[in-house]
Amino acid sequence: MFGQYQVSPAESNLNLGCGQPGNEYLKLALTIFNEKCYINNKFFEVMQYGKKDGHDIFKESIINTYFSNISDVIKSHIYMTNGISQGIQMITGLLISAQSIIYVEELTYFIMLNHFKDYGFTIKTFSLDNLNDFIPEENSIIYIIPFCNNPTGKTITEKQLNSFCNIISNHNVRILSDETYYLMQNSKIKPLYIYSSKIISFHTFSKIYAPAVRLGWLMTQDIKLIDTLNESGFIDSGGSVNPIMGLIVSSIIQTSDYKKYIDSMFCSLESKRELICKVLDSYPNIFSYLKPDGGYFIFVKLNDKFNIDSDEFLKICKENMITFHQGWKFTTPELKNKYKNYFRLSASYYSYDSIQKYFNQRIKKCVTELLELLEKYQKSNKIIWILGSTGRLGTLIVKELEFLSIKFKTIDRNFNLDGLKKYDIIVDVSSPEGTTKLLQKLMLNKYVYPKIIIGTTGDLPMELINSYSEEIIIRSNFSEGIPLVLSFLDKIDKNYWTKIEIKDFHHINKKDAPSGTAKLIVKKLNSVGYDNVEIVSYREGDIIGIHEIVMSNDIESITIKHTVTDRRIFAIGCVNLICKLIV
Repeated sequence: MFGQYQVSPAESNLNLGCGQPGNEYLKLALTIFNEKCYINNKFFEVMQYGKKDGHDIFKESIINTYFSNISDVIKSHIYMTNGISQGIQMITGLLISAQSIIYVEELTYFIMLNHFKDYGFTIKTFSLDNLNDFIPEENSIIYIIPFCNNPTGKTITEKQLNSFCNIISNHNVRILSDETYYLMQNSKIKPLYIYSSKIISFHTFSKIYAPAVRLGWLMTQDIKLIDTLNESGFIDSGGSVNPIMGLIVSSIIQTSDYKKYIDSMFCSLESKRELICKVLDSYPNIFSYLKPDGGYFIFVKLNDKFNIDSDEFLKICKENMITFHQGWKFTTPELKNKYKNYFRLSASYYSYDSIQKYFNQRIKKCVTELLELLEKYQKSNKIIWILGSTGRLGTLIVKELEFLSIKFKTIDRNFNLDGLKKYDIIVDVSSPEGTTKLLQKLMLNKYVYPKIIIGTTGDLPMELINSYSEEIIIRSNFSEGIPLVLSFLDKIDKNYWTKIEIKDFHHINKKDAPSGTAKLIVKKLNSVGYDNVEIVSYREGDIIGIHEIVMSNDIESITIKHTVTDRRIFAIGCVNLICKLIV
């Protein structure tokens, strides 16, 4: 009835896009609220406007509960807010709304992106993983989520923090540090405002107690900033933003029940994160992720080979009663394509039992449908990979494929096979050395094994070819005439023709002699009973290819002659074979 977001029950849909605390936490939080909070006559003053930056009882309870082991945190650094989003809105609206540029991490809280758009900021991105080239413009703002980042779940490292502080020390910038999940991680890093007077740390009770209290606080060393806030019309006209709730929460968070509640909540979140990760780990070829440092979120990537982005995957998941937020929501339009294969899962809302009961079985169905869709896509979108595309024959094959609008890729000298699928076809018209390297690359690096057409002649690596786990078609000659010649040889009488000679004519630059076609003819003759076949090879001028089979005895002779007048015949024959295989 009262929820901002009406979250579906797990039975009908497991909404893992939901990032709010689950009912199991709120019900327990409500019992502490009812039993332990109080306002008596002693605190009637709280009914007034209230101390602008928040009453001392509130600040002392914050320090005693969360920062008792950090001596740097003192009351004068703390300023009461209505939570982080409204705290940042107060800062940007009252103090720095005239600024035009704000830097955000590549992946950041999408609601804050909307806020910055609403205020007319020019949004630029940077990465904590690559600060070497980050030079912020003067008088700009930087917004970060350093602890258990939403959406990645990662926490800033000491090395990153040191680099970041070095950068901002040399520029006139102000940093808004969203520390919503500070208490949900185990790093030794203190609230970031302690490390620089340019940093404002923002905290909230929304994720560690209850969103509806609408209460939080900011921390800063900059006393001038606090004075400016106090003097603003927004604060001066009404005093501290939430004094009654501040007093109530102050009493709650100092109780032993609250401490037990927090410990159990964090333990519960950890177990649910690990449960989700365990299920994802069952599909290592489909999902990958960086293990989160704490908090709510797991940021997942779909394997690039599927050619299916998170939008398409979400459609599959919705049919199987799972939903999530696509990764592109957490970045700027310029980087949308970079994160199109990512999505964010949240462990916050549903109980461990609900996730255990539904997530595994439903994601299994999603994966099954994903693989079926992938197989269908791959079968209908086969790509022809050409090794030797710059050679005489390879160049002609490429032209024929282009003419017929058949998708193809060329394989370079580095044998880069990224994106290769099992339903693709490799055409190798390189050399025996190229064939060897290709097969070694496929087999040693455990690539998928597509069909291969080898149109290379010479001393082929037959041991590798025979050990390859998919079909390999070896064609020493792609013309349509040679198969007819071979079929004719099936009909000859081995007892009648006493002598057979093969004449093999090719251009002067052909490396192998006899040619692969000549060897193929010999192999055919051997199969019908002729063991002693003489081959004579001629390498002259620009002859594309002539093969003569001379069969004779004492009383007659027959000459079968096959002549190629245009080298395109080999490319056309190769592409005709490809077309038969891709149907």
